[in-house]
Parts: sequence; structure tokens; C-alpha cells
Amino acid sequence: MKHLFNTASAIFLLLTTHLSLAESRGKFFPFENERPPQIQKLIHETFFKKAPTIASASSSLMGFDYGSLIDGAIRDSGEKTDLYFIELGVPSHDTMWITNAYEYLKSHHANSTKTFHLIGVTSEAEQLQSLPDSLWFLKPFERVLHANDFLYNTKFFRPKIIHKIFQDGNIVVRNISGFDIENMDRIFFRLGLHLENSVELIVSSMTFRHLTDPYGTLVRAYSLLVPGKGKLLSDDFFVPFIRSHNPRNARKNLITLLSASPAKWLLRTYGLSNYFHFILLRTDYRSFNSNKRISYTGKIFESPGGMFHEPSFGRYFSHGNAELEVKRSPKEKNYFAPICSLTDQNNMDYYGTSEMLDIYGISENCLSNQF
Repeated sequence: MKHLFNTASAIFLLLTTHLSLAESRGKFFPFENERPPQIQKLIHETFFKKAPTIASASSSLMGFDYGSLIDGAIRDSGEKTDLYFIELGVPSHDTMWITNAYEYLKSHHANSTKTFHLIGVTSEAEQLQSLPDSLWFLKPFERVLHANDFLYNTKFFRPKIIHKIFQDGNIVVRNISGFDIENMDRIFFRLGLHLENSVELIVSSMTFRHLTDPYGTLVRAYSLLVPGKGKLLSDDFFVPFIRSHNPRNARKNLITLLSASPAKWLLRTYGLSNYFHFILLRTDYRSFNSNKRISYTGKIFESPGGMFHEPSFGRYFSHGNAELEVKRSPKEKNYFAPICSLTDQNNMDYYGTSEMLDIYGISENCLSNQF
């Protein structure tokens, strides 16, 4: 009788979970239907299998220091009273950019009437929710169930989110860990953080390149930015487009991805190396893929090696990566030619939207301008 009751309880749990998730996904997670189920499954499996800790060291992305980024966001905020800054990929033992931002705000803006929210996000899977003893018959399958997207948001199968909050005057610091970053919109919603169209700045380094679905993560991060003002900074990662799987095409593929979006962007390279940073500005309320030019093929590109960087090309992945397809536009600009080249010790080339050069004030110093 006890076994029958437990089985009935488990079936009821699965049915109610399915109905609640089906109802909430379209309403609260608008990008859910874009990501193929097999990609979502691989995200969970990679997360729970390898328990990754994704680190970031993003204090000098694109040559910006944290102070200038923060001051710029404050100037652009107008009458907005709550300002949000996110670092994606903060190692739990050292909060990197968030720590620097906290120290800067404390010393320069402690008397401001605005409230500053600093959110550090990392990925760790060491602490999982354990199934209750009443579901003992599911214990042998616990790891598999944890990685199942159908059960991901339920009480018993989701990872244990670690959410630490610290407040010092007008500065609120949050460190959030214990989940796969590719699904950050779900986690923010669970924690009561409704950040859509609200974030001034997102910084991330050494993070996107480790993700199973960096494109889908970028789409979600972009949706958090304040339309017309919000910025995202990151460094290089590889986008495996169909028929363009060679990691040597990392810069070309990322330029293709950025140019297919409505964002204004700027990508900076360093000499002959394949190391580059980029910054994008959310121009309006449109989503990153509002043009519907990027789509998943539903296939997984398996890396021949690890990660990608000089001097050895091809060391870019530690797991499979979601393959994408792009629809070409007949009126598309040639974004593969640099809009600006600066000859110094780094021989930096800039690609992207020419208006973004004003961020640096270097327009007059360009040696070549294609537009």
C-alpha cells in the first residue's frame, strides 16, 4: 500500500510540474521555445556532471577600468534610483569586478541618492537538493533526474541555489551560485529578481567560452539591459555556425553573430592574435534576435580539443557546443573590414558600428575608416 501511495505521489508530482512549467515558460521565459530540448539537456548534463566553476577577471575589458564604466552608467541613468550591475562568471572565492565596483562606489558615490545593486553570478553544482526519503525508489536515478529539464524547476530536482546578500549603505551586493548560467533568467525569477530591461551594465570574462550555449546566454543577458543605455562587455568565445566549425574563424563568426542583431557594438582585436574583447549597446526594446536571422540547427558541435587561444588554435571547448545557422541579408554591410586601426605596441583593430568609436574618443585618430 505504501509503495502504491509513493508511486501515485510521484506521478502527481510529474503531472503538476509539467502543467505549471508549460504555463509559466511562455509567460516568464520568452526565449524557452528558441532553444532546442537537446541543447537544454546537454546544458544540464554538463553542469551536473562536471560541476564547473566559471571564473571571471573582467576589470579591464576593452581597456575600460571599472570606475569609468560605473560613472558612465550613473550619468546615463537620469532619474532612475536603482542601478544594477552584473558580473557573469564570478568565482566564489574572489568576486573580482564586483569587489572593485563595491570599493569604487563606496569611495566615490556613498552619498548618492541612488541605490547600487551589484550582482555576482557563478556556476557551481557541488550542492544539489537531495530527494526526500519518501521517494526512495527514485534515488538510483537522482543524477539523471537532476539533469532533466522537465523537472529542473521543481522543488526536489533543481540545484540548491546559494544566494548571499550584503548591504552597506546605498550599496547592495549579491553573490548567486549553484546553477547553470545558461538559464539565469529562470534563476533570477525564482529569487524574485525581475531584471528585464533594468540592468545598466553586464561584464563577463573567461565565461561565455565555457558554456554549452553561449549564444542563448547572450540573448538572455541582452534582454536584461536597459533599452537605449545598457551595455555588455565580454571577451572572445567561439560560435559554431553550420559550415564554419574551424576555431580559427572565432572572430569572423562572432562578428557575424553581432551584426545580425539590432545592437550597436564594437570589437577590439590585439595584433595577429585571436584574442579580442567586445562591447555592445542595447539600442531599444527589441530582443537580440528580433531579426530572426539566427537559429539553432538542433545539432551539437563536438570540439576536437579544449579551448581556443594563441599559440595553439583549437583549444576552445571542454564539451559540445550548440550549432547555429545565420540568414544572410542582401544589404548587409561588410563588418569584416576594420573601421579603425591604431598602430601602437598592441596594433589594435576595431570592428563594428562606427558610432561606438565615440566611446573611446578615437575617431579622429583612426588610420583607416571604411564607412
